[in-house]
Parts: sequence; C-alpha cells; structure tokens
Amino acid sequence: MSKMNRQPHGKAPAPSQQAPWALFLLALAFSICLLTAPANAAEPEDDFLDIVAQIHEADTLSASGKDAPAVTLYKQAQTNLFAFRKNNPTWNTKMVALRLTYLQDKTTPASPTAQSQAAGKPQPAKGGKEVKLLQAGGEQRQALRLKPEVGAKQSLNLNFKMAMEVKMGAVQPPATKIPAIDIPMELTVKAVADNGDITYELVMGEPSIVEETGIAPQVMEAMKASLTGLKGSSGTGRISDRGLTLAWDLKTAGADPQSKQLMDQMKDWLANIALPLPEEPVGPGARWEAKTPLKSQGIAINQTATYELVSLEGSQVTIKSSVTQSAGSQKIQNPTMPGMPLDLIKMTGTGAGDSTMDLAKAFPVTVTAKSRSELTMSMTMGGQKQAMSMKNDLTLKLESK
Repeated sequence: MSKMNRQPHGKAPAPSQQAPWALFLLALAFSICLLTAPANAAEPEDDFLDIVAQIHEADTLSASGKDAPAVTLYKQAQTNLFAFRKNNPTWNTKMVALRLTYLQDKTTPASPTAQSQAAGKPQPAKGGKEVKLLQAGGEQRQALRLKPEVGAKQSLNLNFKMAMEVKMGAVQPPATKIPAIDIPMELTVKAVADNGDITYELVMGEPSIVEETGIAPQVMEAMKASLTGLKGSSGTGRISDRGLTLAWDLKTAGADPQSKQLMDQMKDWLANIALPLPEEPVGPGARWEAKTPLKSQGIAINQTATYELVSLEGSQVTIKSSVTQSAGSQKIQNPTMPGMPLDLIKMTGTGAGDSTMDLAKAFPVTVTAKSRSELTMSMTMGGQKQAMSMKNDLTLKLESK
C-alpha cells in the first residue's frame, strides 16, 4: 500500500501505487469503528459505490480471462457513470473523471494511451492510477519491471501501530493507546502472462496483538474482535509488471461482521501493496508521481504520491516516497453504527517512507512508513450537531522473506 522518513523534494503520496499508504485508510477504519458512529447512506455516494462495485466485478471477469462479459459490464458501468455525472455534476469531479478514463481504456483500449502519450501528458494507468515521470535520473537508466517466476513465494509480515486523539466538542479525553498488530501473509505467484501481467494469491495467517500495558480493555476487546475472522482469508490479484493493480478479489474466512468490515478496508490497500513504477527507463535520482482516488469508510479521498529512486543495482531497488491525502465535505457511509449521521468536514493526511524491492519478486521486500491524518467531523446526537476532531498517527513495517 512507499515509505519512511526522508521526504523527496516535491509532493507526495502512496503505498504502492498506492500501496501501503492505504493504511491511512485502515487507521480511519479502526478509528471510526472504535470511537464514532456510522452514517446513514448518502444518496450520491451509494450510487457511486454501486458503479465501483460493477467495475470491480468486471475486473474480476477480466482477470479470469472472460473478456467479452467483462467488456459488457465495463460498458454498463460507463453508461451508469455518465448518468451519475449528469445527475450529480458537482460531486467529486476528479474521482468521477478518473473512473471514466479507466472505463474508456477498458472499452476502447487503444485510444486513451495513444492520445495521452502523443500529447505528452501523464498516462492514465490501469486500475485508475495516473503515473507521471517528473525526472529521469542519472545515466545507465533501465526500465523497472517486475519479473517473478511462476510458483515464487513471499512470506510477508505486516506490523502497524496507531496512536489516536479525539475531541468531542469542548471535551478532549486522553489519547487512545492502541496496541501494535502483526499480520502474517503468504503470497504465491500463480501465473505470468506474455505481456508481463502477474497473477498471484495472498493468504492471511493468524494476526496477533502485541501486548502492552496501559491499553484500555474496551480497545483491546474491539481490536481482538475485528481480527478474529482474518486467519485463512485469501485474495487473488493481478498486477502489471509495473506494479499497477488490474484486478483484486478478497474473500473473508470468518463471518463476524466486525471482521468483514475490517477486511473491506484492508481490501483496498492489499490491492495496491505493490509500488507503481514509471513507464520510462530511469536511473538513480529519478522521481515520479502517482495520483489515485481512494474510498474508505464511505470517505472519498484524493491521494498523490511522489517516489524517488535512491539506488538501482541489478534487480535490487531502493525507493523513498512521500504522500498527501485530502477529502472535502461529504457524508460518511459507516455501517457499524446505523442511524447516527456522521458528516466529514475535512480530512488531510501526510506521510513518508522507504521501500526496498527485488524486481524478481511481486511485492516489495521491505517497507517502513510513518503518517498522520487529521479529520474534522460532526454528528447528530439528541437532535443537535456535535463537533468532533480526530488525529491518527500510524507507523508500519512490512517485511518479506
């Protein structure tokens, strides 16, 4: 879902193409689940999510080689999205535009890419991402491409920890201490197509909570409940040899509602855990940017990530990155607490990280990252609106064997 301390000169953003930056979203999921209330479905957001679900279903068909039905579904989603834009002309125009670009690429594959390259503009990448080379870097440049072998495995472990502060009106309770979590995962490369596309399977092991003193019992219990159904959950994905997500489907092993909700959030960043690589050959010092629309807990988020190639030795690559995220005023669709309106007024996020890659592997070898997100919200309680603000600090580490 890119990552750690030094920031490149420039702007910033995502775990992988998005990648582990999407853990910003996981932090939001935990925060809202633990400390706030769900929102009633907001009409435009619900309609848009239905269209996104159509697109994901089409992506799954495409990943399975069922191109004809996939194209039919892409065209249906495209028609629905055009109608959505007509009925909601001011709703998150950037996100709608990116999805329309993606659907245009899926329904007329040759034209968008050719036109973008001819105009010298950033190329809309598969999966709705826009990747733009900012600086080519030093000499001895090479095209960065993932080339894992079929059957190759990676044992991954994700460790993340959050600290959270919440203010309700004029009342600011002590900061909530949240224990660190370890989530083991096993990745297996199932197929590599002639065009370089990589199909893989990801299976989750049993998560564990790192015991600490000073953790509120209700927080510990809520987190344990959320993690209960994760073991055995599995996903099948397909990425390009540039690390761009083409398809992703995740199945939850447990039936617990809290586990399912957490998996819905994790699905987004697991789909984008690989780092997005530029189309052009690059050398040390190269910089590129990836823009991605995201959705978490019903929040539509705009994300920009900037990557810098620190070193390149054979298949070994070191990259540092920075990320910014923002979201404007909108209703939040949060199914955990139906019946209590929750409105987002503003959300901002920043982060930085370091990653190492082996181009012979599908996922990064190591990722370390730190990020902070701040939200301003309001909710209706007892017929009155109550102001609420939230700050999340997140530290994560991904290691691969």
